[in-house]
Amino acid sequence: MTKANYQTTVHRSLLSVAAAMLVVTTNTTAQDYKSVDGYYTEVPQFHSWPDPTAARYKIKRFGPVGVGLELRKPNFTMHIVNVEEGSPAAATGKLKKGQIIKSVNGHTMKGIDPRVLLGNWITEAEAKGGIMKLMVKDDAKSAAKEVVVKLPALGAFSKTWPLDCKKTDAIVRACADALAANKKSIGIGLDGALQFMLSTGEKKDLEVAKRWVKKFVADYNEKEAKRDKSKKQGEVYPWFAGYSGPGFCEYYLRTGDESILPILKNMADSLKRTIYNGSWMGRGGANYGYMGGGQLNAAGLHAVTFLLMAKECGVDVDEHTLQTCLRHVYRFAGHGNVPYGDHLPEGGFAGNGKTEGLAFTMAAAANLHPDGNKSVYAKARDISATKSFYSTSWLFHGHTGGGVGEFWRGPAMGLLRDQRPAEYQSFMNERRWMYELARTHQGVFGWVSDWNVSYTDTGLEGRGWGNFIPLIYTLPRKQLRMYGAPPSKFSKTYKIPDIPWGNKADEIFLTLTPGEYLPGKRQDISKERLRTDASKPILGRIDDPKVTDEVLLMYAYHFDQGLRTASARS
Repeated sequence: MTKANYQTTVHRSLLSVAAAMLVVTTNTTAQDYKSVDGYYTEVPQFHSWPDPTAARYKIKRFGPVGVGLELRKPNFTMHIVNVEEGSPAAATGKLKKGQIIKSVNGHTMKGIDPRVLLGNWITEAEAKGGIMKLMVKDDAKSAAKEVVVKLPALGAFSKTWPLDCKKTDAIVRACADALAANKKSIGIGLDGALQFMLSTGEKKDLEVAKRWVKKFVADYNEKEAKRDKSKKQGEVYPWFAGYSGPGFCEYYLRTGDESILPILKNMADSLKRTIYNGSWMGRGGANYGYMGGGQLNAAGLHAVTFLLMAKECGVDVDEHTLQTCLRHVYRFAGHGNVPYGDHLPEGGFAGNGKTEGLAFTMAAAANLHPDGNKSVYAKARDISATKSFYSTSWLFHGHTGGGVGEFWRGPAMGLLRDQRPAEYQSFMNERRWMYELARTHQGVFGWVSDWNVSYTDTGLEGRGWGNFIPLIYTLPRKQLRMYGAPPSKFSKTYKIPDIPWGNKADEIFLTLTPGEYLPGKRQDISKERLRTDASKPILGRIDDPKVTDEVLLMYAYHFDQGLRTASARS
């Protein structure tokens, strides 16, 4: 066989295998942006994008401005539906429910995704003295009058934000101060406050974290002392262990406060009692009739992260539980998306943050293994984290509302800031608007609403999940062990398997280096940017009837499984 024939045979084999593995992915042509009333002048980046002919969309908050909006037809006309007490909008004394905003600092809704416009208008106003001039009508027939809203003049984002950025620092400080003033304790649940306070690197925030934990431990021990020991101890839901447990571990690794260790042990023992076939349901024992076949990886995945971190804290974690759950989730790295339940890896790009969450599980495993960043777990971490870049086209897609996936997608990309700096900065810049809209005038965070978005409540509204959002600003500071902090003097290593599943050859699925698709030709991924190289624009290129064989081959050798499969399909 000649070298050319061999190359062709390899190409055909690769495409055949990928085609056989194909799982139906999101249809990129399901929404034709040009067909909706001529509003859009460019292809929207994020699916699904708002339809200007729809009756209404709700924007729970216009970021720190302090008004809620309904965007109504035609073309996303902005109607005020509420004014938040104590906000810059309320301070004007001129804004009220029912009014119509015609323009913001001279800008009108035109051309691009209205969510992106709203976020950009906040960025622009804060960079120019905090002045936001609204042209407002009391009703459809009245004349528009100017109302000036004064936002804090935070300045512009730096080119390297969130690092070396005064605006980022101000946002972080406002959030930390708001949580310190309004939150008295923490608990076992879905709350990112403890992780956030530990992530800032500020001594005053560490003192707040210590105060919270001290009260939590006291309350926990008091409740335990009163518990009827003749009755079975209540289980800790995997959701709660996975979302709050890592924060408690980070706290111990930072402070060495041993008062938290018995609670970590109880959480680990609960997971031992409820594990099924290497994973968990969201709320305890396996429900075999549920669609996940007894598992819900959106919860169980993070329970593995907790157990690995607890082991680094020196907690006595059941060996069988630790080994089986680690092996179970490691298998998914580089082989597609983490599945919904007890299934094979899934295809496509809309995984609701599970694959990106796997990056942190593998980060915890790399931290625990003596070889650290030279271990196979570090490779598994990075290939899982880079899914963030390609999957973000399908923003807020996900079961129960896509907001939960965004708790993991943004932070996971931060794990690659040092390895893929230009791609990381592009990712942050193109998604900046969603974090601007998530901010509140109190300083805390909650996702913008509608478009399949849940988890819009903030920590001050009784829900702690919004406190995970500001980690996007602090994670590059590398104060948290999961986000790249070095081992502390309280860290323990443990010899988990060098390769928990598969063999050395399988590590090819964990590489961040594209394959050589033609002799001497390999894609330069350092040139990838979110606007042109996230999955949606790439799928548009390879689905083009005029696509060349060379382009298809290039993506067939890409390191992302979803892109390889899509190339095979085309």
